[in-house]
Amino acid sequence: MALKKFFSKGRNLKKLRRSRDIVSVLFKYGFLVDHKRKISIKKNKLSETSKLTHSEKLRLALEELGPTFIKLGQILSVRPDLLPLDYIKELEKLQDEVCCSEEVKIDEIFKDNFGKSIDEIFISIETTPFASASLSQVYRAQLKNGDWVAIKVQKPNVKEIINTDLAILTDLANLSKIIIRDDWVFQPPLIVSEIKRSLTKEINFVLEGLNYERFSENFKNIKYVKLPKVYWQYTNTEILTMEYIDAIKMKELFSCQCDEYDKKEIADRGARIALKQIFEDGFFHADPHPANILVKPPSTIVMIDVGMVGALDLNTRKILLNLLNAFINEDIDAIITCFKKLNIIKHEDNKLDEAALKRDLFDLIDKYFGIPLKYFDFKEISQELFRTVYKYNLSLPPDLTLMLKAISTVENTGKQLDPYFDIYTTIESFIKENFIKKLSPSYIFNKSKKTIAQSVDILENLPNDIFNFINKIKDQDSIKIKVDKETQDKITKSIKNSVLLISLSIIMAAVIISASVFIIYNQKNWLIILGLFTTFLIVLVILYKSIFKK
Repeated sequence: MALKKFFSKGRNLKKLRRSRDIVSVLFKYGFLVDHKRKISIKKNKLSETSKLTHSEKLRLALEELGPTFIKLGQILSVRPDLLPLDYIKELEKLQDEVCCSEEVKIDEIFKDNFGKSIDEIFISIETTPFASASLSQVYRAQLKNGDWVAIKVQKPNVKEIINTDLAILTDLANLSKIIIRDDWVFQPPLIVSEIKRSLTKEINFVLEGLNYERFSENFKNIKYVKLPKVYWQYTNTEILTMEYIDAIKMKELFSCQCDEYDKKEIADRGARIALKQIFEDGFFHADPHPANILVKPPSTIVMIDVGMVGALDLNTRKILLNLLNAFINEDIDAIITCFKKLNIIKHEDNKLDEAALKRDLFDLIDKYFGIPLKYFDFKEISQELFRTVYKYNLSLPPDLTLMLKAISTVENTGKQLDPYFDIYTTIESFIKENFIKKLSPSYIFNKSKKTIAQSVDILENLPNDIFNFINKIKDQDSIKIKVDKETQDKITKSIKNSVLLISLSIIMAAVIISASVFIIYNQKNWLIILGLFTTFLIVLVILYKSIFKK
């Protein structure tokens, strides 16, 4: 059925042409071999590719195949649970500058989308893009009000190409169900679904504009972070018009001796920005490589190209902090518990050798035990953790791998700016500052307001909830609660103990009151007092046995 569906779809002319291009590139880089048929490949091309490693061939093939496959490579570059580490390292090189610029008719685009010519909107517009990515290219222009803007425009036919590629990948993924078991970590349909979800967001420039505004709101009180303003009147799903900020790419600072830039401060601030996004906001730039970060002197940081973002809910952030604490304290059981809560380890996974996993985790932690934090390499630790994940066929949630990659990228960038950069010192300082912040009156007040609001909401709904509950009882006449025998025995035993303790407590209280009355009123009848004292001791013994008996 799957084969029939695959080949029937393959009759589509566009898909057939695109499939031919894909097969041609795969043959070129040696991923497909036909022993029965001679494939004519020029000798110079053959010699060029034969010197490359398999991982290098894969990266070059993806680059040549265009935006969809570049995105596939970028997604796989943060999935160490799917690919070996040498492939991960190579695919990390797939960044936004892999494609050349293409001719775009700006005037026609603005007329079609906004009903105005560029002369009606702009004083001037540069015809050559100053930046080009796999999906789009960016032009500089000046609005009639004098504002300089950057216009991000989708490349011609990019949606059509992406849709055709996704259709082909979907067919292949569905075909793979025939040979791939359901319990394998590598599930092509899920990978294709993730590519589609990511690309759908990235080619919708309205969503990127909203990301800019959300980051601007999150950093509104931090003066050294700047986000470009979005001009919504000239923005839609295919065009994003935003403020042009005159700054240099962070990667340009690696090789230049620029006295006006404080590289040490830039490295520290870059790390703080990433930590705030991840642990405070739960909304972070998922691809903060040095080409996506601009810098203004002396150390103002400008975030751009925020189409690719990650999100972590509050509960996940708490688990991650617990996981970090567990690593510091070498608590292997706590690490395993956090892995299960993060769904890295499936609770029903009976094939996992948990004892062996614990040994490998202990070896990983023990390797760094006693070493000062400044000598830690976050990227190296992450890679060793990824190897462990790959070895045991575990699955890392996409946003978690994006987070680890983001922190590794920030650390690597920081060290290129400042050889003495220590991300762990920054993390330690960040945690302390946040702890102090949580003790501030404003934080406590805002937290209290939220708690009170939630409590009021519960109280408002309580009468209605009780009314609905009572009605359900009336409708059903009775409520059945299923309890297994072991739980039933525990409940019965607990009730018996509770009744006994209450009874003995009442007797003890009576004895104490009686003895007190006799003493207060000088009724020193020692026989009665002795009897009361004996009763008191008996009650104590019974209480002791009831509470502490096995």
